[in-house]
Amino acid sequence: MINALTKYQPLDVEKAKPNYNAEDEAIYVGSTMHHPYEDDKFILLTNPMTDDATFIEFKKSDLLYAEESSSITTENGESLKIMKVHMKVGGVGIRYEPFIIAKAINLKK
Repeated sequence: MINALTKYQPLDVEKAKPNYNAEDEAIYVGSTMHHPYEDDKFILLTNPMTDDATFIEFKKSDLLYAEESSSITTENGESLKIMKVHMKVGGVGIRYEPFIIAKAINLKK
């Protein structure tokens, strides 16, 4: 999964902490990157070093605040920043998650 991230430029979404009510935010954690073809959006990869990695697409306009949480370094020396992004409640995100292709189970008999 880290190979997918190194293909795109990381997104520096450090943003000044605004004065807002914590009830108006939802926090997501992962590695951020520029959207490959839409400048008004960014991608967050949650759990980047696991099989449970998920891509979430967010609008930049829904980002309230972002801060660096930590970083991950692979055996090959590649490094990823892990960001904590505070998103506006009520905004729309699109979640892309991997799954195993399988035949549907027919429940009719």
